[in-house]
Amino acid sequence: MESSSDRPVDQPGSELQHLRDLVILGFKDLMRKCDPDRIPTWEVSPTVPDDGVMDSRDILYDQLHSTLLPLLKDHIITLSTLLDPMSMQEESELKLRRVLEIQPEFNGNITQIRSAVDAICPQYLSTMSQTDDQELKQFKVYRLLEIEKQVCVTLDEVYHSFKAISSYMKRMKLLAGGSVNNLDVMWYLHWTERAVAAIGLTIRLLKGSELDVVNECAKDTVFRIEYLLATLLDIVNPNAPLRYALDPPLTHQPIMELGKLAILIVQISRLFFEKFSKHGMNGQTLQLFTQMNSEQLGCICQSGEKVFANHVKIWKLLCSADADFGENPVDSRSFIEAAEDLVSAVEAPSRLVVLHLVPLLDGHPKQTFYLAWFATWNTSIKTAIHNFVEAVNQL
Repeated sequence: MESSSDRPVDQPGSELQHLRDLVILGFKDLMRKCDPDRIPTWEVSPTVPDDGVMDSRDILYDQLHSTLLPLLKDHIITLSTLLDPMSMQEESELKLRRVLEIQPEFNGNITQIRSAVDAICPQYLSTMSQTDDQELKQFKVYRLLEIEKQVCVTLDEVYHSFKAISSYMKRMKLLAGGSVNNLDVMWYLHWTERAVAAIGLTIRLLKGSELDVVNECAKDTVFRIEYLLATLLDIVNPNAPLRYALDPPLTHQPIMELGKLAILIVQISRLFFEKFSKHGMNGQTLQLFTQMNSEQLGCICQSGEKVFANHVKIWKLLCSADADFGENPVDSRSFIEAAEDLVSAVEAPSRLVVLHLVPLLDGHPKQTFYLAWFATWNTSIKTAIHNFVEAVNQL
């Protein structure tokens, strides 16, 4: 056996290349483990669990948000630190060997997460009733289906982070004085940040209150409504620079006036969803669970998507009516149908909020405030929609 002094001068580079190849191979295995479309190797019983299995679900549920997912997050952050380009240039072999040590930990961690999720969210879950599970707390069907969906999203983000790291490793010059591709570095850091954020969201959905679940849905709605609002403001004001709108500004006064009424509806809608944020009701200390069943919880959570879809429909109708103005009659029926659909989209969720979410503030000095606020909001949105319909009828 040759001594280290007898090795060729390129031996350090060859050793590093070998270690890098092992690391890349390890990430390929982990990518297969994270693939959301992969068919699990374990089987989940299609039968409803007995009390003993339900007890184990409690344990697994707690482990998932308190241990397994935080561990995955820590591993990813550690991995990002180890692969920092500057330190890799100076301590390549040490860092690569540490990555090789972490990879089996990733493997076991991801296996445990998938097993826990399959036990908590079994195959028969989607066939269970969503109208009589109000006493199931964190195991309400709608909430579990959302958690299952979010875990799939999280594993997909982790998958892409591993893929980006593999690409980065393939092109990285490992020896001192070597170079790295800045685009590769940015790409793997981007996916690492996304993976860490997705894990954080999954943890919040698992351990948070039902209002937290509603808030996560509402945050996406507020973001999309704000973008739509900026677009509408652009096209209604002919003198405004087009910052967001892809459509040309409205040019006919009657349609512009109708657009201003539509903007008011959008603004009032946004207030409803903002009220679930940390700056609104969710900034208070509340009970974790309500007496809502899954169907009702889903009604509130999905309301943002329905409301936004109706706003978009009105926006497109405005653009179409302006383009055809004077040549074809305004499609009043479509405007009115969109407005009526908007009333339906907000009616049930606003009622459920007052019946189930505001009572969580029982004994809190702000409960009366929120009851009055939602009553005023309900009147305001209906008045705004009514005024919009009246304006349509006068075209």
